[in-house]
Amino acid sequence: MNSTATSEEYSTRVEQQIYQYENIINMHELPEAFHVWSHNYLRPALIEVFEVESIPEFYAKGFIAAAAGVAQPRFLSIGCGDGWLEIAVSKIMREKGIDFEFIAADLSPIMLDRFSASIPEELVGRLKPTEHDLNAISIEGRFNGVMANHSLHHFVELELIFDYIKKRLDGVFITNDMIGRNGHMRWPETLAIVRTLWPLLSDSQRVSAQMLRYEDRYVNHDCSFEGFEGVRAQDILPLITQRFNTSKFVGVGGFIDIFIDRSFGHGFDMSKENDRAFVDVACKINDMMLDADMIKPTTIFGYFTNSAECTVSYRGRTPARSIRPPSVTPSWTAYYDSAD
Repeated sequence: MNSTATSEEYSTRVEQQIYQYENIINMHELPEAFHVWSHNYLRPALIEVFEVESIPEFYAKGFIAAAAGVAQPRFLSIGCGDGWLEIAVSKIMREKGIDFEFIAADLSPIMLDRFSASIPEELVGRLKPTEHDLNAISIEGRFNGVMANHSLHHFVELELIFDYIKKRLDGVFITNDMIGRNGHMRWPETLAIVRTLWPLLSDSQRVSAQMLRYEDRYVNHDCSFEGFEGVRAQDILPLITQRFNTSKFVGVGGFIDIFIDRSFGHGFDMSKENDRAFVDVACKINDMMLDADMIKPTTIFGYFTNSAECTVSYRGRTPARSIRPPSVTPSWTAYYDSAD
């Protein structure tokens, strides 16, 4: 636990994290605008670097390679939630004839109950949902593959978790996660772009579906004040690169997140020409700025190992290029009113 937080504060945030999803059945629903972006800008990256087209394939392919020559490989998921992804990954591995043990750990008994109820008969005994506070991870044994899907940005004790993985890893550590500013805030350079584009939005497009409020001027909201959402997101990639070598890596996202994700993305109707044009142009500008190092990726897909580094990356966006020094703000942002 972070030394700046009291035991009472930590317990309160744990409770918030657990009950955040209590009444949400389908928390994976994303706006149509997101799917337009993912098809045109994420999918080509996954195909080029990982030779896959879906998130389950992304994890399964890495696990299958790590399991080569191993009689009964052992896998671990850190922060499995309701287990939809672990079930999908397991089905792919079973189709390849792999016999395995897959421990899926999470803090929330609510999500784990949903997970257990969803496990198909053919995976019973192989998939093992486990309640565990991963900020104090101590699951025994070694693993041929470890995955963390959009869970790392909820953890306070990242150093402990990464050290644990490194010590127990005999294969590949795979993650898809958010690495932007803590609390999912925008860095000054991306905030500048968002606020420059904001006047182009209609009133309905300025309503946050998550915060249930109208934002005349985009609010650079800090999500980490409730639960552990994005609590140390900006530390994830630097800490990974300090401990692991990179095999394959994709960095995407940026200012475009605001216009395609759950908060404001639902305001864009992809059947309307103007909405479609706005999203398309914003996506293209976002990619150009990533390639020019004007902004940094906010989402990563990576295979990391303890063995020799041989990095394959998308459009030259290596892990090193994707890390944003917290204390350095690009000089061009001085032209914008983006303070905070």
